[in-house]
Amino acid sequence: MSVSTVLKPATANPAVRVRLDLPNLLDGAAQAFPNRPAVADAGSREALDGREPRRLSLGDLRREAERLAGLFGQFRLSPGATVAIQLPNAPEASLAILGVLRAGLCPLLLPAGLSRQATTRAVADSQCEGVVTTTRAGHLRPADVMRDIGAANLSIRFVTAFGDDIPDGLIGLDRLPWSLAEAAGAVDRDLGPDYGLVATYDEATGQVFARSCESLIATGLGVVAAARMRPGQRVVSLLPPDDLAGLASGLVPSLAAGVPLTTLGLFDSAVLAACLDEGQPTHLVAPGWLEPALAGSRLGRHPALAGIVYVHKLPWSQPERAGAETLAVPAVDILAVGEYALFVSPREPGEGPRFDVNAAAPRLPSGHALVEARATNGMLELRGRAARCRSLQPVGRREPDYAMPADLWTPVPVAIETDGTLITGLDRLQRSF
Repeated sequence: MSVSTVLKPATANPAVRVRLDLPNLLDGAAQAFPNRPAVADAGSREALDGREPRRLSLGDLRREAERLAGLFGQFRLSPGATVAIQLPNAPEASLAILGVLRAGLCPLLLPAGLSRQATTRAVADSQCEGVVTTTRAGHLRPADVMRDIGAANLSIRFVTAFGDDIPDGLIGLDRLPWSLAEAAGAVDRDLGPDYGLVATYDEATGQVFARSCESLIATGLGVVAAARMRPGQRVVSLLPPDDLAGLASGLVPSLAAGVPLTTLGLFDSAVLAACLDEGQPTHLVAPGWLEPALAGSRLGRHPALAGIVYVHKLPWSQPERAGAETLAVPAVDILAVGEYALFVSPREPGEGPRFDVNAAAPRLPSGHALVEARATNGMLELRGRAARCRSLQPVGRREPDYAMPADLWTPVPVAIETDGTLITGLDRLQRSF
């Protein structure tokens, strides 16, 4: 049983229509601007994996994704089957996500540094039928770990890897024949509720979450609107696309806003400085804990910065006082409520991060709410298009429990503290399985 066969939408008979998904966004952009940069490494990859930096145009990204989809199609997996993706912050991560989705499969995003025990559990709980990984990520060797996990898991049909020195039994992805693109065939974009899901793993709880591409794109649009991203700019992300926050602040805004995505696999201030010195207006996506270092350095005041997007994780509490140096450029704060939703808030001049329970995320120009939040007896409740997901409990122990349709307030296991409408604290509730 795959994640996609378990996670059904709230509506039993959804309207027949072409669904909005990431491959469709890429197709439209590649058709209109095939030579426009899509995704690239920020600089040398010597410390990451020893490979040459990679740059893909929109046309290149689409063709490479088609080849991957053609390969996955040769394995005859179950419709909507889950494929684990464990890659560092590099162009191959975006390529793998798009290739898996184009093949009609569900990518399960796993951090490259996830422990062997947690990786084994996530793969087993999600009933993965395939794996995409890499031979090296810094000092890590994910391909070796995944080979062992695949050998002990009968549901896994294949393990593939980018990089050199592919371990025995794995399929290398760097030299796929172009004929695979023709073998991919067209995937029906209206395959119903089992199509177009993206799964993520919550390290804090060990749960797997899945959401539709439509919900994911709605989440990314909130980031685009708050940061005011537009063509001619680019996104430089320090976060890998291995969870909701990393994906919705990097690859999704890149495709939705038509801005190139530049990735930095291992943080290096010199590489980041050289990247900014290229002069292209840049939105930098960085973890919230890096703010003091950025604010006190030349990087935080670089003239090429069009804005900084700070991503905060739980537990979170309202800072008592913002220093004078906190805002060198326009900033946007993202608060990741686990894998349930993101709160997105543009920062006021001279202020630190602030999240209003009545304005958890920007609204679209149409007036549609992306995420709405409220506090009920100290508990957080969510609704909205960008908050539709389901959690998959360990197989055989519990049925999926959190269904989040857009028009229904749904409680999540997060405690909330407020001062009026200002959120002063968010933290997880302990749960037992």
